[in-house]
Amino acid sequence: MDQSDREGSGRPQEDTMFADDGHYRGAHSLIQSQIGKHLRAAYDDVVNEPVPQRFIELLEQLERSSQKTRRS
Repeated sequence: MDQSDREGSGRPQEDTMFADDGHYRGAHSLIQSQIGKHLRAAYDDVVNEPVPQRFIELLEQLERSSQKTRRS
């Protein structure tokens, strides 16, 4: 459907389900919804993973280092 088809429909253009650029108006919100759904799923997976032992060791090393600095 092109611009001329919408204009010839007898309905005001703002009442159509197509935006001025010819895209379906609901497509943007549908895409955003799907992106959000997939991001939440990926984030949930990451949040539920255990902290790698190497990260724990590095945090402990940093903590010991900062304690030594405060004592000096």
